[in-house]
Amino acid sequence: MKLKFSFLENTINLNDEYIMCLEVENKKYFYRIIDILIKYSEGIFIEDNLFDTNFNIRVIIDYFNLELNNRKTLNNINKIIISNLTPEYLVDITNLYKKFLKNYEKILKEIDIPLTVNKDFQLENISKIFDLKIHTENDVLKDLLILIDTYKETKEYNMIFLINLKQYLTEDELQELYKYSIYNKVKIVLIDSQSYGIAKKYEKKLIIDDNLEEYML
Repeated sequence: MKLKFSFLENTINLNDEYIMCLEVENKKYFYRIIDILIKYSEGIFIEDNLFDTNFNIRVIIDYFNLELNNRKTLNNINKIIISNLTPEYLVDITNLYKKFLKNYEKILKEIDIPLTVNKDFQLENISKIFDLKIHTENDVLKDLLILIDTYKETKEYNMIFLINLKQYLTEDELQELYKYSIYNKVKIVLIDSQSYGIAKKYEKKLIIDDNLEEYML
């Protein structure tokens, strides 16, 4: 599995055994790479053969708002829940709904307004009834681990690009994130606007310095 930018000399190899880190000291190249990835995530292709296969990618820049509880993700989770309902659960839920609807209609009759309700029971509305949401921890590492769990289950994205993440996590926290990502087979790529030196455990690294010299570690 490969990632290729036409203006870089090195092709970036991606696999399940390590985390790829791009450290781009040249500001114009850093911006250019991020711009291409964001547009790719929106279905806009600037560079030919960016990936050697098709990917659904997410590019994360704002770690204060990971947007885990967006409509698309919650709808995907709801589909998983519905697919796991056994026939026994379906019967119980349907009977409970009918009982609730009967009592609800009694209340409506007490109101002097011509009110109607939708009597069709749809499993898709379960999440709305219970206001289903992903619980977040307001902690960068913990919420990224939750994000990995979420995408592992929903398969909504198969690659996550984390921009300037090393500014927010300690070395130990990065190691925990790397191990968790590798174990769960959810691919992450770190892209930073500065160099952090030699490759650490679980890392493969491409450094692009300010003079556009490339160093693969």
